[in-house]
Amino acid sequence: MPPFVQARAPHHPFFFMKSRPRYYNPGNKPEKTNFLVCAVFGVLFCAATWVTLTSVHNQQQVTHCEQGWQRACKGLR
Repeated sequence: MPPFVQARAPHHPFFFMKSRPRYYNPGNKPEKTNFLVCAVFGVLFCAATWVTLTSVHNQQQVTHCEQGWQRACKGLR
């Protein structure tokens, strides 16, 4: 072992770092798990985007209808 590389002793503050769970690492997971994680993320992201855009659009139509825009009131019916 080269002199500049030292083994970690049990009293070293980072000795137990290897036993701690790490962040999501797709290289260590089976392909099915990777697919499920990506699929769930994609579905949740799309659902959140859809809910956000539709609620903002509906609020905008109500506001415009209250301001007297006839096309917005037709869209609410």
